Amino acid sequence: MLEGGINIPEDEGGWRAEPLDLIILDLLRKRDGAVRDDDLLEMLRTMIKDISWGEFNRAIMRLELRGKVNVSAQKKGKVITLAKVRET
Repeated sequence: MLEGGINIPEDEGGWRAEPLDLIILDLLRKRDGAVRDDDLLEMLRTMIKDISWGEFNRAIMRLELRGKVNVSAQKKGKVITLAKVRET
C-alpha cells in the first residue's frame, strides 16, 4: 500500500488516488473543524468500507505530527480539530 493511499475493493474502483490524510482534512473542514474520532471513523467507513482502526489512527498521527490537526482526550474517545494556521 502506498503511503497514505487507500485500498478500495475491486468492485468499488480499485485504488483510490486521494490520500486518506486529505480525505480526513476535508471531512474536518466540512464539520466546522472538529469531530470525535469515532464519528470521523464512521464517516470514513461510509466512503471506504475496509478502513481499519489502525489505519485510521496512523493517518491521524501523521496529521498531528505535521501540525495539521490537534487531538484532545475526552471522557469517551478523542476530539480531532483542525490546527489553527499561525500567521507570521
